[in-house]
Amino acid sequence: MQEDNILIGYCRLSKDDPFQNESVSIANQRLIIRDYVRKHPDLQKYNLKEYYDDGFSGTNLERPGIKKVIAMVEKGNVYGIIVKDISRFSRDFIDIGIYLEKVFPEKRVRFISINDDYDSNLEYACPLNIEMKFKSILADYYCKDTSEKIIQALDSRKAQGKFIAGSAPFGYKKSEEDRTKLVPDAETQKIVKQIFSFAEQGHSLYEIAKKLNAEEIPTPMMFQKMKRDLNREPLGGRSFWSAKTIANILTNEVYIGTMVYGKYEQKAVGATQKKMLPPSEWKRIYHNHEPIIEEDIFYEIQRKYSNHQNIGKGELKSADAEQILLKGKIYCGGCKRKLHFHQTQQSDFLFYCRTREYVRWEGCYKGKDLLSEISEVVLYHLKKYKANIYEKDCLSKEEREDCMENKEECHLKYEETQAAIGEMKEEIQHLQKDYFDDIISAKEYVERKTKIDVRQTALEKDLGILWKQGKRLRATIEEDDLRLKELETMNRVEKLNCELVDKYIDKIYLYPSHKIEIIWKSDQ
Repeated sequence: MQEDNILIGYCRLSKDDPFQNESVSIANQRLIIRDYVRKHPDLQKYNLKEYYDDGFSGTNLERPGIKKVIAMVEKGNVYGIIVKDISRFSRDFIDIGIYLEKVFPEKRVRFISINDDYDSNLEYACPLNIEMKFKSILADYYCKDTSEKIIQALDSRKAQGKFIAGSAPFGYKKSEEDRTKLVPDAETQKIVKQIFSFAEQGHSLYEIAKKLNAEEIPTPMMFQKMKRDLNREPLGGRSFWSAKTIANILTNEVYIGTMVYGKYEQKAVGATQKKMLPPSEWKRIYHNHEPIIEEDIFYEIQRKYSNHQNIGKGELKSADAEQILLKGKIYCGGCKRKLHFHQTQQSDFLFYCRTREYVRWEGCYKGKDLLSEISEVVLYHLKKYKANIYEKDCLSKEEREDCMENKEECHLKYEETQAAIGEMKEEIQHLQKDYFDDIISAKEYVERKTKIDVRQTALEKDLGILWKQGKRLRATIEEDDLRLKELETMNRVEKLNCELVDKYIDKIYLYPSHKIEIIWKSDQ
């Protein structure tokens, strides 16, 4: 089995696949690929590794499994890729063309699509034949057409006033007679009315949340867990009311009987990102279901809160989040929620846990540390972290010397073997000259040439082995050089920056007594 070159079997299953049955399942795709390899002896000498993406669309390459496959291709140790059919690799015609006609040929990666009877090794004249191009175009078109039809069908149902989401908004439930119709929930609508009553009285979002927490009123998540037995646990193991939750309720038009839909615009078919449209462009069906709150009260609250705080966002921040170096990285070690911040007069930032303002959790972060102080501590731990990786991954002085010595020895043997092969070629030329000059007979020529050919074949095999050995040794030294250079660069860093934060840090937890815990991206 050849360890240097890997044969990859790739499988994909999407929730949107037209036939959700065993024929397209991940397990069945694996069986088809393994059976194909078993029937082709030339593939059995390679190390078969299987990767799959379950529940991912084929309209783009934003899939964890295919990303690993592409990364291995870039490293240059992939012999070939096998799929059940071309749509498993991608349904995007452009992606298929780029990889089958450019990337894979450049990396000398063999691509096999079993059901399409396609093998790039057999397509010398035309890397991607007309039939394959037509199939990939059809797959691309079919996926986009299906996605558009699904979106149109959902929009059509929404336009009829039908509620099709998985769970009803807080304060409502789905009607027993018609599951697409919303009716007030006797238990939770009281809480919604109470929240609007507090808002009418002039209480701030923060004050309303604190009142509900003090009265131990269950949150929407707690009600969902009680009614639907959800497995999802809240952050920190406990759910509580926050200003953001209150804001979401106070601004939701569902409570005046209006169904709102079409808030988002999908950037492209198959894309994961959506663009939120301005409220003026949202689609609305008025008087669609029984209201919980009167319209005049609802709109009066919108006007009242818009005068002194942004009700739509729930909580104001005193600075632009984009200015903060550790934005989105710093969490409370107790409640596991993101810490809030405000700007100081010295243009620094103070971090604090807002949870303590809603509920009293003893394990929550109590301090108010400056961003500059936290950054210094994080940089110190980052340098220590990289130093530990260096000790573990980098070559020792003795290992590096051995590697260098072996590389030189391998290079010397390679040149000697090349020279020997050159001498044999010259010897064959002299032999041919002697034969044409009738110095030796045909029998003697064949016998002597056969012996030279056997020796030359053996040396050429040795030459290939030496080349691979040299390649591995060079790669080992180059990787070690990169680690050393990276560590040297890290040691020279005097101030934490966004590039280092994005590259190495996943989360930072702050605990009472200034304890800090850093979750590195490589630890995930």
